[in-house]
Amino acid sequence: SAQDSRDATLVDKQRELEDSESALLRRYGEVAKREEDADAAETRLKEFEDDLNERDAAVKQFHKELEEQRAWIDERVEEVAAMEDTVSEGQAELDRRQLAIKSREAELDKRSDELLALTDSIDEQRDAIAKRRR
Repeated sequence: SAQDSRDATLVDKQRELEDSESALLRRYGEVAKREEDADAAETRLKEFEDDLNERDAAVKQFHKELEEQRAWIDERVEEVAAMEDTVSEGQAELDRRQLAIKSREAELDKRSDELLALTDSIDEQRDAIAKRRR
């Protein structure tokens, strides 16, 4: 009968609707799972990015500290170089003074020899005068 045919069609349509609804619910579930996976991946990515940013900040801080240490070392090197220059100047002055002292010693030795020779000459003349008076 026509009613049975319509009822059968209606039942078929009801099953198709239920199948479609079931398929739609599966798809919604799959989409929800994908969204959860995407959210989890985004969270991991954000954590990774935060970790990278922290490491980058630490590396920048370390680099800054290295630069400060290099600057400090450069200052010490300049100070040591200045001290070495001062020591070199002092050594040069000391060397000049030692040469001057040696020169003065040589001059005094020469004058001493001259005075000894003069003293010997005076003694000889004195002895000669004393012999003549006798």
